Amino acid sequence: VEMSSLPTYISDSFDYVTKGLYVQDIWNATDNLEIAIAIRFDHVKADFTSPLKPGTEIDNKLISPRIDMRYQHNDYFTSRLSGGRGYRAPLSFFETDHGILDAGLGFAIEVSELEKSLSASYALSYSGDVFNATASVAHTAVENLAALSVAENGVPTLTQLTENGHVTALTFEAGWTLTEEFKLNFTGETFFYDDIMRSMY
Repeated sequence: VEMSSLPTYISDSFDYVTKGLYVQDIWNATDNLEIAIAIRFDHVKADFTSPLKPGTEIDNKLISPRIDMRYQHNDYFTSRLSGGRGYRAPLSFFETDHGILDAGLGFAIEVSELEKSLSASYALSYSGDVFNATASVAHTAVENLAALSVAENGVPTLTQLTENGHVTALTFEAGWTLTEEFKLNFTGETFFYDDIMRSMY
């Protein structure tokens, strides 16, 4: 077999550097309402180290705001409402595939943006002497989702989706203090993925 006819693999090893500045302020608007606002400034670089992939693939500057609000309804019930932006390198998900690809050779790399998310969540908690419980809902939208496909020459290719993916999570947690030495906890959680989010798996 001629070498020119073999698929070209690129090592999935990369350098990942983040420089950031984080600012936060907490405001007690009333005796029952607390508001925390945070802003993170980041400069992120992700560079595949293979000589077959020259240049820096990801070089982004971004601002990630976040707000968290907590309201104490009474001695038993508390609400929490949060929202904000997050990010990660699109290649981080595929670290789970490292080592299981053919001969561990790597990928063809076609990524240039960070995965960015916008999320919001609400939780209602009850706290009593014997029983405690929290019910929450969270929704996240993600752009620039990483995806793994296979090129015509058989090489697994790391790309990014053009559509945004969405996922919603519902969680319920409860705890009972039966005795001073024994406490019973229960947690239930379910996720709802849209078709775009499912496609990345």
